[in-house]
Order: sequence, then C-alpha cells, then structure tokens
Amino acid sequence: MRLGTCTWAGHGLVSMRLGSLQRYATYFLTARHCVRRANESGDKPVVRVNSAETGVSVIDISTLTWNYPDNDASDMAVSELIPDGLYSGTTLKAFDISLILTKDEAKRVQLGIGDELICTGLFQMRTGDRRNIPIARFGNLAAMPEEPLLDEDSGLEFDAFLAEIRSIGGLSGSPVFTRLPPGRKDPDGETAISQQWFWLGTIRGHWRQDQFSAADATSGEASMLNTGIAMVTPAWEALEVLNDDDYVRDRRESERELRKKDAPGEAPTSS
Repeated sequence: MRLGTCTWAGHGLVSMRLGSLQRYATYFLTARHCVRRANESGDKPVVRVNSAETGVSVIDISTLTWNYPDNDASDMAVSELIPDGLYSGTTLKAFDISLILTKDEAKRVQLGIGDELICTGLFQMRTGDRRNIPIARFGNLAAMPEEPLLDEDSGLEFDAFLAEIRSIGGLSGSPVFTRLPPGRKDPDGETAISQQWFWLGTIRGHWRQDQFSAADATSGEASMLNTGIAMVTPAWEALEVLNDDDYVRDRRESERELRKKDAPGEAPTSS
C-alpha cells in the first residue's frame, strides 16, 4: 500500500459473508499510524497490487473512510465497506473473518510463547518494479499481551503481542498469522487433528537500537538485546470495529440491495 510520499505500508483484506448469500462484505485493514501519516502528507493514498495477468494496478483509496477501536492508542485501522469490483482483475484475496483470533479462541488453543508466526509484506529495498514482490518473514511469539505498553506519542496504554520476526521499517500494517500444528490439545483435552491458522494481528512497529539508553549501551547490555522484536496489534481489535453498529447496518443494507438485485422479475406480457 502506497501511503503518502514515501511510506510503504502492509495491508490485509478481510471478508464477511452476507447472510445466506454467497456474497461477501470486504474491508481493508492496516495500521492506524499509516493512515494518519498519509493524511498528514497531503498525498493521495493508493494501493498498488499485482494485476491478474501482468503488471500492476493502482487503486485509489483516498475516498475510503477509516474507523478505529475505542482506545485512541490502538494502531488498528479498518476501512469502510469496499465497493464491489474495487479490486477485480487483481491478485488480491481476502481472508475470512473466521481466521480472526479472539481472546476466547486464544485461550481455547492455548496460544503462547514459542508458537510459529508468519508475516507477509514488502521489503523496502526490493519492492519490485514490474510486479510487487512480497516477502514472508518467519518467527515466533515472544510474549503475550499480559500488560499494556505505553504509546510514546500520546502517553496512552495499548495492548500488543511481542513477536520475534526480525521486523524492520516498512512492514507497518502487515498481517501476522500463527500456524498451530496438529496434535495440540485444548483445555478440555480435545486434540486437534489438523493444523490451525489464525490471523494474530498487524505489525505496529519494532524497537530500534537507538531506543535503548546510553547507560545500557555503555554497559554492553544493549548489544545483548534483540532489536528484531515487533509489536503486533491484536486482531480482536479489528473485530471490535467490524462489529460496530454502523458496520452491521451497512452489511445488512448491502445484503438487502443484493437480494433485490438478484430477485426474479415478472415475465413480460405478450402483446
């Protein structure tokens, strides 16, 4: 996603089925700070995606409205309902809402330190000219969001997973998934017979070496700290927005319009 003058941000697409129809409501997901920087830059935000055939397509998203969780320190951003056909002819694929990790689901599968993580995004040093060339970064869950962290700009508290995925600048907003192997038992003793996938959340940022104090650097402690630790905004914060009354109402209206459009018409009368 091209946001602002020189900011590359990751993004995801999530879809929700519209009632009993085989049709879906789709939304963009990214980091809130990326949307903010795009607005501050004055540039038109666009999404640059691979075309289904060859080359790339550039989608203008400047007219989309973005909404956020109630916590002002949350870094999750969810777009309004995307118009049908906005990304047709591209390779963009949405993942189903069932992949969103909830707090209850995290407890059920006993998600914890060491679980495998996969993050997809673009590498700033090699984004691709003729086509986007995405990369996948692999790692492990380093810490659960047991205690809130402090946002350095607002001073407000926020929740985040800590992830050992050697995160670097430019991955903000990129989706992070966790893959749990078969054979894992839940609290009731039930054993999973197949691997399970969940969307853990989006990259918020990472700690840089210069964020450690001079005292740490002098003592040599900083050199022992892994600066590849990323902060991941929990996926359930996106669910908070998607379940908002306005979003539910928009989906119901979209479903009504589709049913009306697909309804059979009267047979023409003979003259």
